[in-house]
Amino acid sequence: MANVVIGFRATSSFGNNCYIDNIIVDNPTGICDNDVTGPGVYSCDAAVTLDFTATPVPPPSGGNVTDNQSNGKNTEKAEFVESNIPTVYGEANVTSSSVQSDNPNGGTAFVWRYDNNDPGQSINPVSGGTNPQGDPGPPTTVYYVNAAWFTTTYDGNDTSGYATYNIDINAAAYGISDVSSWILKRTDRTGAWTCLPTTNPAPGILRVTGLTDFCDFALGGDQAQPVELASFVASTNANSVTLNWATTTETNNAGFDIERSSVNGSWTKIANVAGNGTTTSPQSYSYTDRNIATGNYSYRLKQTDFNGNFEYFNLSNEVIVGIPTKYDLSQNYPNPFNPSTSITYQIPFDGQVSLKIFDMSGKEVASLVNEVKTAGYYTYNFNASSLSSGVYFYSLSANNFTATKKMMLLK
Repeated sequence: MANVVIGFRATSSFGNNCYIDNIIVDNPTGICDNDVTGPGVYSCDAAVTLDFTATPVPPPSGGNVTDNQSNGKNTEKAEFVESNIPTVYGEANVTSSSVQSDNPNGGTAFVWRYDNNDPGQSINPVSGGTNPQGDPGPPTTVYYVNAAWFTTTYDGNDTSGYATYNIDINAAAYGISDVSSWILKRTDRTGAWTCLPTTNPAPGILRVTGLTDFCDFALGGDQAQPVELASFVASTNANSVTLNWATTTETNNAGFDIERSSVNGSWTKIANVAGNGTTTSPQSYSYTDRNIATGNYSYRLKQTDFNGNFEYFNLSNEVIVGIPTKYDLSQNYPNPFNPSTSITYQIPFDGQVSLKIFDMSGKEVASLVNEVKTAGYYTYNFNASSLSSGVYFYSLSANNFTATKKMMLLK
């Protein structure tokens, strides 16, 4: 994901000015935008909804707007700069300029989502509001470990902050309580988080109303975290992805479901790794996801305790399985088998591919693949329920490459 830079200025209805001229948005997990043309609900991100109750209007008479005024109204929008920028020491080494003025016709709202890559600043000891069950706060924990945090911006905001909106965050998507948590805000990446007056308008949803600035938002609370994750990383070897993670402490930990998705796709459980119950000693875990097709993938852990409570830990980076450098036909697995087995092959170039099964006499008994394939890794699940026990051969032909291997069906 490219680093991006945006300049904007706005003021806060909760007493903290959010004045950020050049936000460096470094390696977000996701970025989306909505054109805001009038009051209404805008939800380009699945977990965040911005409800604009008032789009920018010309400031009242005497308003502090001095740039390019014409007949009391200025329609020049803030400049937004987005580019592919080299990363230097983890942040984009860039500068940017912006012209911020009054935009009565709306603008574009941007939402950046980050999963598990926040430095985790402290929480302001002075609470800015209660949570849905009336606790005055402040909370003890920022849920940046098992939940996303977000940066919101709006290039149509005027110099006096006249774009009023409400923000909803889907706490249920992260397995977080929607009545004992707060929405938190901070005015810059080095500052402390402040809890906002948070309500619970619908099951699983947390809301703050009457906002007039655009900054960083996160979820926080006093919810006990049964697992403290020390690290979660991935490495690739050809078309296999190995996940390694470690915990510092565990409480009532039943285990981890490992879930995978193609980028922006739905999540699928692919495995489960048992936990270590309750322990204060560091624990290490590993799982290898084998025979993955060429593409980009996201991974997450769903940690579940023995009471059924759960939380998510997202891998901070996207995993890329590239194109193979050579032709190869792997040994089927399992072997011997009954009645199904998987046959994996790889091709470095696009072309016609043929994968066939033969019996001991050389007679073709099945044609599994006979079509043009793009370069990549492939796995075919062969069901031999219609065949009798015995030794068979499977043969791959692709361009000028041919390979044959033996397998055994035992019923």
